[in-house]
Order: sequence, then C-alpha cells, then structure tokens
Amino acid sequence: MLPSSRLRRSVRLAGVRLSAVTLASAALLLLLVAFSAFLLSAVGGLRETGTYASTRRNVAGTGDIFIFDTAAAWRSLRVPKCDIEDSTSEAMLIKGLAARRYSHYSSHHSLDQHASAWYLGQALRSSPHVTHDLEAAASVFVDLTCYFNMYWWSRYLPPEERAMLAPDPWVVFLQVMQNIPEVVPVDKAVIFLPVPWNAGCDTVPWLASAVTVAVESLASCAPPERTIIAPYNSNLDAPRAVNFANRATLLTYIGGAAAEDARSAGEQLRYHVAKQLQGQAGVFVQVACLGCAGAMDHKEVVRQYQSSVFCLVPPGDTPSSRRATEVIVHGCLPVFLGSPFNNQPLSSVVDFSEFSLVVRVSDISDWVRTPDHTWQVQHWVPDSTPTHLIRALDELVPTIRSVPSARVRRMQEALERARSAFLYKTVLDPEDPSAVDLILQRVRAVR
Repeated sequence: MLPSSRLRRSVRLAGVRLSAVTLASAALLLLLVAFSAFLLSAVGGLRETGTYASTRRNVAGTGDIFIFDTAAAWRSLRVPKCDIEDSTSEAMLIKGLAARRYSHYSSHHSLDQHASAWYLGQALRSSPHVTHDLEAAASVFVDLTCYFNMYWWSRYLPPEERAMLAPDPWVVFLQVMQNIPEVVPVDKAVIFLPVPWNAGCDTVPWLASAVTVAVESLASCAPPERTIIAPYNSNLDAPRAVNFANRATLLTYIGGAAAEDARSAGEQLRYHVAKQLQGQAGVFVQVACLGCAGAMDHKEVVRQYQSSVFCLVPPGDTPSSRRATEVIVHGCLPVFLGSPFNNQPLSSVVDFSEFSLVVRVSDISDWVRTPDHTWQVQHWVPDSTPTHLIRALDELVPTIRSVPSARVRRMQEALERARSAFLYKTVLDPEDPSAVDLILQRVRAVR
C-alpha cells in the first residue's frame, strides 16, 4: 500500500499532481489524522471497560478455536502491512478521508456498521475457547477486519484521491482472500464477510467450504446450512436501555428511496412506499441516503426511532441493511415489508414473530418489472412466516393501526428481552448473551 509519507509527499506536489481543491482536501486530511490520534488516545482509557478491548489481547486457552489474524500475518499472505489500531497507518488515513463525507466514520472503528467481525475477534481472544495450536483446532476464525475496512473506507474517496493509493485496497483484499488456503486449512475456516463477494465465488473457491458469517444471504458463497446471518453493528448511539413511553409516532421510515428506474425491486419498493406514506397522520417519512444532501444526523435518526412504535424495514439494493438491527436496538418494533424482503438476522435463534410484523403485499407489479426483480422476489424471502397479507400499499398503515394495544405491549416486552442479541460486546457473556455469543453458538451448531 502507499506509505503515509508518500501520500504526504504527493500532497506537496500540488502544481504537478493535485488541483488547489485537492490540496485543500489534503490539508484537511492532516487535521483528520491528528484527530484520529486524539480519538484513539481518548478511547484508550476505556479499553479496560470491555468497550474498546485491544485487538492483540489473547488469553491462554485450551479451547478449540484458532484465530488467524490476516493483519498480523501480512508477510505470509504476501500483502502490504495493515494496522487498524495505528492512527498513522494508511488504513486510518483512508478512514479520515472517508469521514469528510460520512461523519460517523470519525468515530472509533468499533462503531462502524461493519465492525461485527472485529467484535467477534475481540470476544474470542478474551475467552477460554481459544487455542494456539492450529492443527488441534476444530475451527479457524479468519479475521479480515483490517484489510476489509481499508477496502471499504476507500470506496468513499473521490477518484483522484483513490488513484493515489497503490496498490488499490480492493486488489490487496482480493489477494488476501486468494492466499488464505496457503496458510489456513479451509475446511476449518470460519469467515465473516460483511458484504456480498462481488468478485464472484469462482475467484475464491475455498469460500464454498468455509462456514460464513454474513449480514445477508447474498454475501455468502457457502451453502445455506453453512451460512449464519448476523446483525449489522448498531452500537453507535445505542442506549443502555429503551423506554417505550411517549412514543407519539405510529410508523417511521427513514432511508433512501430510488426513482422508478432503480436497479433492484427493493429500491423501487422503497420509492413506492415512501410516496404512499407521505402526509399520513401518525407517520414520519424522511427520504435521503446517509451522507446525502438533506439527510438527518444520526442522532436525529435514533431520536426518531425512539419516539416511534413501529419502524418500516423494506429491502434496498440488497436484502439487508443496518436499519433492521438499529430499530430494534432503539425499541422500535420492526415491520418487514415485501416481497422482496429484508433478511432477519439470527432468525434461527431469535423468534422475530414475538416482536415484529411481516407484511406481504400481493400486488407487487409496481416494483417487480424485470427478470432480475422476479429473481429477487424468489430469493429474498422472509425468514419468518408473514403475519399480514395486504393487497396494496394503501392498506399498510390501516393494518398497523389495527394491531391491538395489548399485543403492542407484549411485542415491546419481547423486543426488550431480545434486544441484547442485536448488540455487540467485546467479551462473551452467557448470562446476558449478545450477538457474539449467539454467533459462536451457531458456529458450533454448524460445525
């Protein structure tokens, strides 16, 4: 990867390589680097609380899980070094640049929506389930956190800044994935893939043999019986407890909604349901993607969730979003709308029927218009039995209003019991299990 010193030298060559605008951006980058250093030092004092545990912390264990940290094994994998805990590393420089457009990236990486794998690694490292004997291990957790994040953050850079990165973070991430069979027995591998493997499963054939933890079914190259659907990380701005009183809004939808030429049926469904909900009493609709002009600040978003009884969870360009997890964390009863449908994470161990509605629309002709859309309807299916069938979207709000108040209270009580399953901790806690406990439970069941 491009060393930070070379990145800064490139900044100084403004007359040759960079426009005045990019020079100003580079100056901002240096400020962001300083801010990252300050941020990491500030959270350093919290490391012993269990919220920001050290990535390199291991306990001696006689367990059956070996942790293969790709960042620590960068020489064996023949890729550039990656260190997500070093505020001066290129990974953190890229993150600082991404934060200009998406302000939540200025937070510690443990608060990113794709930090689930980081939490799983932290919890395993501090548990007795770890073994340091690769041959004796029953499972090998392949920790991709640093290389995945460097690639993911780089997607939000302007083209002229991304062009300064050599090699491209995606190329490095692909090389990591392709070289893993040289150092890890893939039949034992457990891998967390936060997003779909867009390069195609044939580029990394060993993924079909691994147990895959993913936030959606499309992200896995493994068969369904070896795929575990995990929640997005929604720890950002998450309260310790939820209050179900004073929820004045019946239904909230906050998110993107593409025009009718959207590429997926999910995006078109969002467009049509947003149009239908506009102006209805007791309904709050805000349409803008995160980081786009007019979007609400994240703290405003969660305040709205905390003031709503129900929150709509339609699919988007894929069958998953952080919304499904986030509304639960903030005490808002999810309403899964389709077809097609959004995935329900950990549905094999969490009973969504106790605290959510699943509403199937029979007339889907407005947003299912192409063979690709039909395929999505056939494959983005609900993970639990639909609770309501409506003919068209104009029946959605009346259907939600018809839910008896006594049932709403029971659903809220069930959500409060299930809520910890959608939060992440850096330690395993059988007495109050979080997502990492349930993911490990599923890994053992699959093995």
